[in-house]
Amino acid sequence: RQEAALHAERARLQEDRNEIALAEESWSAALLLDPSHPRYLFYAASKRLKANEVLGALDDLDRCLGASPGDYACRRGMIQALIALDRLETARQNVEAWRDTRTKSLSAWVTLAEGRVDDALAELEGVDGTLASYLRGMALYQNNSPKAGALLGQVVDVWGGIADPMTQVLVGRARVGQALQSQPLMEVAGE
Repeated sequence: RQEAALHAERARLQEDRNEIALAEESWSAALLLDPSHPRYLFYAASKRLKANEVLGALDDLDRCLGASPGDYACRRGMIQALIALDRLETARQNVEAWRDTRTKSLSAWVTLAEGRVDDALAELEGVDGTLASYLRGMALYQNNSPKAGALLGQVVDVWGGIADPMTQVLVGRARVGQALQSQPLMEVAGE
């Protein structure tokens, strides 16, 4: 486990230096040495989700939650993967089973995926954090609110430097939403 921890620390340092390929190798080595560590499983799932290997990501996240049921990153990833698979009922059941103060954003995420935009915005009232801001921005975008672009821009600024592939998926979506708020669709498609 100590050797796995060293690989994980190396991965974090490589991410800080923007050496993403080397960081990926280090994360893989850490997972190989400690296959039940939640952080390493989360990274593996994150990488798979970004590569659109959603079922594989779901398997890694399930293992992560089996090893550490309260791990918030794995919970967030599980909801993201279930929404990507359009398994909204399962996502809702998971959020309800985890019910605590940190799951308000996750619940709103499922509500937004269910198409209940105004209900999602209501759930997000008084909830802080970048995920809540992302969800608020996407909900406002779906409601054609001119406030969406600025809010999504803030999310891009805060999350833009995070190397985690799962977060980068959301950054990409926020960028598209922000761009569509300020530019005609044909200009965005041409970029």
